[in-house]
Amino acid sequence: MLSPGIFRQQSRAQDKPVSGKVRNFARIWASICVFGGAACVAQAQTTLTLAWNQSAGSVAGYYIYQGTNSHLYNVRTDAGKVLQRQLSALIPGATYYFAVCTYNSAGVESDFSAEVAYTNSSSLLPPPPPVNLTPGITLAADSGIIIAPFLVTAGMVSQVIQTDATTGGRAAYTFTNLFAGNYVVSAQVKALSTNANSFYVNMDAEPTDPMMIWNLAVSSGLTNETVSWQGISDSVPKVFFLSAGTHQLIVRGREANTQLGTISITPAPFQLRVLTNKQAVLSGVAQINYAYDVLATTNLKTWSVIGTVTTDPAGSFSFTDAAAATMPARHYRLRGSRPVNPTPGATIGADSASVAAPFTLSNGMISQPLLTTVTTGGRAAYTFNNAFPGNYVVSAQVKAPNSSANSFYVNMDAEPTDPMMIWNLAVSSGLTNETVSWQGVSDSVPKVFFVSAGTHQLIVRGREANAQLGSMTIAPAPFQLRVLANKQVVLSGVAQINHAYDIMATTDLKTWSVIGTATTDATGSFSFTDAAAATIAARHYRLRG
Repeated sequence: MLSPGIFRQQSRAQDKPVSGKVRNFARIWASICVFGGAACVAQAQTTLTLAWNQSAGSVAGYYIYQGTNSHLYNVRTDAGKVLQRQLSALIPGATYYFAVCTYNSAGVESDFSAEVAYTNSSSLLPPPPPVNLTPGITLAADSGIIIAPFLVTAGMVSQVIQTDATTGGRAAYTFTNLFAGNYVVSAQVKALSTNANSFYVNMDAEPTDPMMIWNLAVSSGLTNETVSWQGISDSVPKVFFLSAGTHQLIVRGREANTQLGTISITPAPFQLRVLTNKQAVLSGVAQINYAYDVLATTNLKTWSVIGTVTTDPAGSFSFTDAAAATMPARHYRLRGSRPVNPTPGATIGADSASVAAPFTLSNGMISQPLLTTVTTGGRAAYTFNNAFPGNYVVSAQVKAPNSSANSFYVNMDAEPTDPMMIWNLAVSSGLTNETVSWQGVSDSVPKVFFVSAGTHQLIVRGREANAQLGSMTIAPAPFQLRVLANKQVVLSGVAQINHAYDIMATTDLKTWSVIGTATTDATGSFSFTDAAAATIAARHYRLRG
């Protein structure tokens, strides 16, 4: 029997429960199923046999929890290391609820498996079929549809040449997910060197370069690593929201001799840690830039919202429950998800930076009183978070009173250089809004920066005296559509210099097809004409890669 206050509850996978006394439980899932019951009429009681899947990792044994109320258990049975156990003394007509957890050699228990309900009957019934209730799935590396130049050797997938996201080997793994929620992907991998340690990975769509590169730690032997995206963070797992149903994991080859083995898709990690002051810290990963309610309970019946967590641009979150220090036991879960700040880019006040002399601030504008070089001029560094990776341009409110007072140096995530990164402004007696260009590329074409999701720094250095800088905006690079008189469509814009992009089109916003390629010129400009648009009532476009 369990003492009051330590009963534990398991909710839906997408609620991300952490339960039990305020302590750190490992997330190990076991599935449980009722195989059948045999009548025992003389005692007016019956027996049944429970069975569950073996859990990965170091397991000292399994506990069976039992109760007559959902998620509230008052009987615990130690099953040892066996994977099934017969239970008796069940009252006919009563409904019982069962869950299984693992424990290690120190006696620390995992979270519960999914719950199974069983209504007892005194009549003999045929056993129902086993039901797999384990969230996620394990996939053998050679179980997918493997396309060259990928090769399969001893159950590992690799290729012998370096490729890009469209020419590399392709492995597609189709699977069925039972429980909607946030998941991470991990795999057994071998990365022998820094030139043989990456793949491209995505879920339910082709991966893109460089956003979806998965960089692996170099190792001479097999290691287990969790998928991350270079465009977000190499150190934080990439979280995929998977609905219940069929999905496809797609892996593309990148570097030669990087090896992929067994793949696991499991619920995104959610940890609980107790500080020395007995406060509880919840942390984990979820969908990027989403907000979740943190719920807590002491009785597993009444749940209350005690705060909100918002994931950062890498998908990480952390929440400290100070009130836990005053309670003998508290249970937690996350509820719901809603996007936060879905607008790409950022707006920055000129005076919000770390500003160094000879720059001075006056009425929210930055300027300097003398002509300088790129290393002796004033320095303003603007740190910002970007939610969506992509191509961006920088514009600002500026004032350039004459041709001797109309330039700055500008760069992203690195110090600007002279004369390449001089930004020449149009002369104006009043405030104007201008987009950053680089003299070393073109004064008339906006400079495009590829900005990954995460934290970045815009650096402005002073050049000419009395050139004034106001509020700045970092926005997606412009992409225009123009319909000609013959109803053909011309797409144009700016992107990264000397890059090729696939032009994709759709008529239903579901199925996208590549209809051509656009390559930017030495200034970053591109143009593409869709002649077929003249025969189509409506068409939508986007660039890829």
